[in-house]
Amino acid sequence: MIINNRMIFRRIGLAAATSILVYFMFLYLHAGTLSFLFDGSFTIDTVMLVDMILAFLFLLVIFWIQAKISLFMQSKAMNKHQEPLKPILEAVLVVGTNLALLTILFLLPLMLLFPETKLPPGRLRIVYIITTIVALFFYYFVERVKNQKQLQSALLHAAQLQQANLQYQLQNLKNQVDPHFLFNSLNVLCAVIQQDTNRALAFVQKLAEVYRYFLDIQNKILVPLKQELELVDAYIYLLHTRFGQVIQFKLAIASDKLFLQLPPCSLQMLLENAVKHNSATKKTPLLIKLYTIENKLVVENNVQPRQEIIQSTKTGLSNIINRYRYLTIEEVTIQHTLDVFRVQLPLLTADEYEGNNHRR
Repeated sequence: MIINNRMIFRRIGLAAATSILVYFMFLYLHAGTLSFLFDGSFTIDTVMLVDMILAFLFLLVIFWIQAKISLFMQSKAMNKHQEPLKPILEAVLVVGTNLALLTILFLLPLMLLFPETKLPPGRLRIVYIITTIVALFFYYFVERVKNQKQLQSALLHAAQLQQANLQYQLQNLKNQVDPHFLFNSLNVLCAVIQQDTNRALAFVQKLAEVYRYFLDIQNKILVPLKQELELVDAYIYLLHTRFGQVIQFKLAIASDKLFLQLPPCSLQMLLENAVKHNSATKKTPLLIKLYTIENKLVVENNVQPRQEIIQSTKTGLSNIINRYRYLTIEEVTIQHTLDVFRVQLPLLTADEYEGNNHRR
């Protein structure tokens, strides 16, 4: 939204400055001098004021149309056309829209408002020629250059996203065969089998769900929150089986947020991070809360640092932050106090992702 507003104000300012410049260019061509601007004889009358307002509106619409033409020429449909048809069509569109809009938005209103004012044919030709030159200049040296920079930025963004996705896939593969997670899970399974066969079977099923999820989302950039919570449900079962009730969970997820999206495995990484860095006992259980605020998912836990030193590469949290950085302008918010560690993850829609990706 901020980017769009800046672009709108920039176009308004550009149209205003250009309309003034072009208007005084016409005055110079008509009078042969601009000395009257400095000798005190220059006054702004009604015709001049309306003239400048119409010129401003005309240029504002032209700049907006030019942006649409540039996007159209870069579309998949136009990429099928070969040289020299495409640049010829592009020039015809720019010149044609300029002449049509000049007639509709400037000359006709001026003649209707001031029917007594007559434009000589020579001056009319100059108006058409100069505005066409201005339109071509701004299209090829301003709008086109801007879009080329945006295209290069989009290609760079795509390459960065691909790199981040590859890094995520490597990290995901590492998670799939993490010896510590697998070793601990098998130890828990051995202990549970001796105590309760049915419970052991349920543990194996939940463990399979976790690994199946890792496999299913390897090539996905975003997944619905509902799908992530299914992984969380299986992962919580494994944690409860291993640690008992010393780790407690409280979920308050708004139902209308379930189909918003986020990077896959984000929640599992945050839960793993909370368990890894905090102690938990019956007297002081580790409480992990998952809840939604507006279009954000909050993962929060009480801070109970472990006595032993934990080796951490912080790859999980940085992985989440980096993936969000490439997906959206929305930022991951982290709050770390003596009592609480809180992470807020923006929940996205597919449209928001496409829009942010396009603006980059």
